Amino acid sequence: MSTLVFLLLGWAQPVFAAQIVDGDVIRVSFSDNGAWGHDGQGLQVLSMDWRDITWPGSPWNQITIAYETSSSSEVYGINTDAAYVGMDAPPLITESDLSSGSTNQVSYLYVMPDLVLTMTQTWDDADAFMSVRFNAVASGSEDISNLRVVHGVDADPDYDVSFDFTTRNDTIAEGRLVISEGPDTGGSLAYGVCDVVSQEVGHGSWITDADTEFRDDEGAIGDSTMHWRHVERNIASETSVDFGFVVVWAESSEDAESLYDSSQERACAGVGPDPLELTDPWPGEADAVNAFDVSGALPGEEVFLLYGRPGSTSVPGCTGVELSLRRI
Repeated sequence: MSTLVFLLLGWAQPVFAAQIVDGDVIRVSFSDNGAWGHDGQGLQVLSMDWRDITWPGSPWNQITIAYETSSSSEVYGINTDAAYVGMDAPPLITESDLSSGSTNQVSYLYVMPDLVLTMTQTWDDADAFMSVRFNAVASGSEDISNLRVVHGVDADPDYDVSFDFTTRNDTIAEGRLVISEGPDTGGSLAYGVCDVVSQEVGHGSWITDADTEFRDDEGAIGDSTMHWRHVERNIASETSVDFGFVVVWAESSEDAESLYDSSQERACAGVGPDPLELTDPWPGEADAVNAFDVSGALPGEEVFLLYGRPGSTSVPGCTGVELSLRRI
């Protein structure tokens, strides 16, 4: 978290045009508000030919932003299909194609009361994965609390091939990765978290509400949407936080999981919580009271110290995180 002073003087909301940005594997048609979808095309991959893996003809991509301050509660939504939103769109102030060389990068900056949010999507020409990053600035005099950002897509990897709009839906990797796999082709679109503490993924039914619970469909076949959510408890006034997730495409769910595992470090670099540091115990003697010091924790947050014998133990409050301990 960094301190930042942000000023907007006399701005007026401009009008933006849709744009297409492509690499050698991934191509995205962005709407004029930053969603995946324009002129019947959305998120596409090169598989023999360009193949739309979102709903062809009418791509569905939903981004919901909700938060509170001491004086207000705000909800905004972005969607390629206005019928699904039912909420105000966040004012878009800048749209930038920052692509250079073999790196493709698109950035959108939205300004809302007391909050400035930048969404940046980056992928290299040869990569079948994308980094989606957000920078959230508490730009007013009040702290931002309970910020929720939800990103969802209707994945249809088989439709361009077999006209099948169903997918095999699963949440795997201890809740870190959600996959929509085409039953006919095996083509798989996946969302992977960058932060196991503040983020979750799962399936739903065209979710636009920031707080709707996600499902783990456990491999069931159906027509569902795929979602990622980040929750930031507090952003102090005039400070910012960075967070994001990974979008993966592969020809099978197994390959999607493998690509997420291999790309996560690069795609998530610089986002997520800083690691805690734990000192050795002192005085470090048996049958004595020993003390530890933990650094890097957020102010006011609880810190759990776990100890035990070799084995496996879940970390309280951290879904999907385990330590190599058998007993606490």
